[in-house]
Amino acid sequence: MTTQTDRVRVSWVVAETAVPAAISEIEESDGAVKSEPVPFVPPPDEVEDYHDAQFDPLLVIASVVAVGFLLKRISDIWLDHKRPGGLIVDARGNELVIRPAPQIPRDSLLVLTTTESKMYTPDRKDDALSTLITLAKSCFN
Repeated sequence: MTTQTDRVRVSWVVAETAVPAAISEIEESDGAVKSEPVPFVPPPDEVEDYHDAQFDPLLVIASVVAVGFLLKRISDIWLDHKRPGGLIVDARGNELVIRPAPQIPRDSLLVLTTTESKMYTPDRKDDALSTLITLAKSCFN
């Protein structure tokens, strides 16, 4: 069982059609959805990247989840070879925001912090997970 100290605040940006499954996974992992999903508004400098007609509308699910679930879920999304583009973990606020990144290469993970940005490829998965653990600890609920 997870304790309150190993939970982290996370906002997941997912396609509208994937919201029910994402909420179910969060709740089944002993996580909690903190509010109703809301439309995703991309950062101003990335608006064009999300206007592709192939994208379902994106929604944000605010949640609190265990660190283990967070790491497994990021890994699953990042290494899903069917998914176009890469994945961004944005740690520039008081929570982690996980969102698709159509503008970066498939199988890439971009980690953004207030001091730097790092790009990871699958061959650097261990380095990426180490970085994500450190970031998660800074966002404990």
